[in-house]
Amino acid sequence: MSAKTSRQSNIELLRIFAAMGVIILHLNNRNLGGIAGKADRFGLCQFVLVFLGVFAVTAVNVFVLITGYFQARKKKADLYRPLRLILDVLIFAAIFFAAYQIMTGGTYPLSEFVARFIPSNWFILVYSGLYILSPFINKLWNSLKSKEKITLVTAVYLLYSVYPLIIDQLHIEGTTTYGLDGDQRGYNIVNFVLMYLIGCALRDLDENRDEAKKAASKMLKISESSIKSSIIPVLLVLNAGMILGMIYLGAYFSGNHPYSSMMFYYNNPLTITLTVLLFLSFKSLKIRDSKVINYVARSAFYVYIIHLHFIRFFNVAAIVIDDALPMLGFMLGMTLMIYLVCFAIFAVYDLTFGKLLNLIAKKWQKRRYIEVE
Repeated sequence: MSAKTSRQSNIELLRIFAAMGVIILHLNNRNLGGIAGKADRFGLCQFVLVFLGVFAVTAVNVFVLITGYFQARKKKADLYRPLRLILDVLIFAAIFFAAYQIMTGGTYPLSEFVARFIPSNWFILVYSGLYILSPFINKLWNSLKSKEKITLVTAVYLLYSVYPLIIDQLHIEGTTTYGLDGDQRGYNIVNFVLMYLIGCALRDLDENRDEAKKAASKMLKISESSIKSSIIPVLLVLNAGMILGMIYLGAYFSGNHPYSSMMFYYNNPLTITLTVLLFLSFKSLKIRDSKVINYVARSAFYVYIIHLHFIRFFNVAAIVIDDALPMLGFMLGMTLMIYLVCFAIFAVYDLTFGKLLNLIAKKWQKRRYIEVE
């Protein structure tokens, strides 16, 4: 029996938390929000920031894994979806640029305004490319036997997650499986394909959950009912603890900032396993279908597109608090505030210009879909 593919509020809640994670990452980022760069390197406040960052860094992987989970059985891709995302990036970039110039009373040449219509957003572009290719990935995946699927995911994980982590320590040019420029910290299509395949694998497991639970129960010598309720939270805590330990050991011996750690790479093996454990944790939540959660979750991609404009607008790095608890409250409060502002903008956009774009899209039917048999 196929797993339900309609919106599931527990997974939609995970989308919301992932979008908040992106905000936290960029608040901490020393080149954007700059908060992590201002806090004492080994102080308690820095520990709070690193702790939040450990979970926040899974955000991009979470978005892609969820896509793989729900997209796994689909045979076609709607070209309107990636085009709409790219168009949204362009529109919001132009709007915020114009608004900022008006608010500051600045003047700008026409060429600078036109430059805003270049879709400069690596995530949206790589994600769009993955989505367009998804019917072909699905056809390959669904044609494989179970053992072949395990071999494929294991091979990609070892070649493009575990091996780069090891080889990067040697700093020898031309030794990575990614290419001459290295793994780019997982900011690429290879890591997206890996997370997508893991999503497909989790979909398979969910559709055959009884067989999977029996196998795991036999292997781990525990009851089937306790697999999700006991093992996953323990593994999640252990995984997060290992990441924290590696970050601080690396910072201590190298003298680098904790946020410079390879543990914050998207393709890091422990980051990937933490992503999977977070997905399974939210998947196991018993939440009734909620229209509110589902609608708020629809804004997740728009939060990703919009939030940087507010982080750059607020000089958050100037507000670095020495106490750990107030710092935690400030980070969570600022994240929530930015999310709510972005959501309000999305709601207005969705009810106005978004509806107009959807009406126009209905007129486009010819060559709109990429489909495989």
